Amino acid sequence: MPVFCAACELLLGEDWTSCPSGPCPKCGHDARVWYPVGQEFRLRISRSRSRERPPGGGPWVYQDQEGDSFFKAEGRMHYVERIIDRVAGEYHERIIDKETGKVVREVHEPLANHRGRGSARPPKP
Repeated sequence: MPVFCAACELLLGEDWTSCPSGPCPKCGHDARVWYPVGQEFRLRISRSRSRERPPGGGPWVYQDQEGDSFFKAEGRMHYVERIIDRVAGEYHERIIDKETGKVVREVHEPLANHRGRGSARPPKP
């Protein structure tokens, strides 16, 4: 079965034995996926999100997201990896253009500095 990069969909090898180790040469992502011959790989859209809560309960303290996302402004598919760690106070995000493999945005910053994006944007006048 052909082996592809999970982020940019680059064909890495015709099977696991011919697939080189290490990150993808196009985008630098480590995850790989494989599909039987004949499956429509480009139609695959996947997402995953996990949250961790403290042992005693309460609001989540760690969130990990990854998956495909359609960027409306450019009409392109992107692969997004995002980690929000409230305990350590960190925000990490990497967005990869699935067609070119180019890293569109990469952010590693304190969570306190992560303002004005997504739902935190001020409303339009």
